[in-house]
Amino acid sequence: MHCLVSIVIREWSAVHAEVQAQKRLLLDIAAGADLPRPPIFAAATGCLLVVDWDGGQVLAGLPLPKPTGFLLDGGRLQVALWESDEIVTLEGTQISQRIGHPYFNHVHTLDRTPRGLLVSSSGSDLLAEIDESGALLWEYFLFEHGYGGSRFRFAQGFDRARSYNRRYLPAALTTHPNSALALPDGGVLATLFSTGELVRIARPNGAPQVLLSGLRRPHAIRRRPAGGYMLCDTEGGGVVLLDEDLQIRERCAVPAAWIQDALLTDCDGEAEGRMLVVGNRRIAPSPLAAAASDAQGDNYVLELRRGTPTRRLSLGPESRIYMVEPIAKSAAESLAHAWRGADGSPALDTGFARWEPA
Repeated sequence: MHCLVSIVIREWSAVHAEVQAQKRLLLDIAAGADLPRPPIFAAATGCLLVVDWDGGQVLAGLPLPKPTGFLLDGGRLQVALWESDEIVTLEGTQISQRIGHPYFNHVHTLDRTPRGLLVSSSGSDLLAEIDESGALLWEYFLFEHGYGGSRFRFAQGFDRARSYNRRYLPAALTTHPNSALALPDGGVLATLFSTGELVRIARPNGAPQVLLSGLRRPHAIRRRPAGGYMLCDTEGGGVVLLDEDLQIRERCAVPAAWIQDALLTDCDGEAEGRMLVVGNRRIAPSPLAAAASDAQGDNYVLELRRGTPTRRLSLGPESRIYMVEPIAKSAAESLAHAWRGADGSPALDTGFARWEPA
């Protein structure tokens, strides 16, 4: 199996400390939309990695300004960049297209639709569908559909005429919708980080239907290979498996402080026999609730077979991982080739990655 991994930030400790200080400023002001992103965050970078998982090799890497969610479809690689709040298309190491919108802030996930892309824009409390040119086809602000009020302060100062690109809008200001999938019936599934919910939305303007509640900062609603869906109960210590009717079928325990992403693949003839999980160091959502344990441990991609951890790819304490996605061997080889210079030199030194037993 080959896969593509996004690392959003490679200077995590300094960025996290700076962001916690920035959050303290928000305790003293009426709204946070006018705060710029802090300087250490702005200077931080991330990367993509091409990994031969079964072969135990990192084949190549490409530096990028804070990549989060991505799609590789028919040789076309589209990546959301937190730095610029836009979606870019890569050809080799070069950006061939940029898609943005003034409402975008901290775009997390991308999902292909018949008309374009479904986007979760966490910082601005927005789910949106755009076409291939970036035109807005559908917009859904959670604060306009039952999640307004004093708890979510972003809504109080929202102005449709302004741009929210490159502004500091932490999760406490919104529901922070951080993943979204289009359903066959035209509806949308989304995880809401701040409220701990999985919701279903009937387009265009239906009220959110809460399917799961009581989750601890959920992430990564995904489709399962065998049918149905799955998501991460990020601080709840598990991955939740749903059937096609969105009913819970299993809860898989995962030994990670912060479960950022998870997926299932077939393995050795067994349907959904392997799970890959992104495990990160814990993020303290409140600047007043940090603990010494938050600064401990590495960030890694963990493999589990039948629920048992087998091995992991550790990327160290500073490389904050966002997403892992299986890709075809041919796609992995093509990217690895494209991400090398004419003299064969790599675009990124991947020596910080190391393989470990689980």
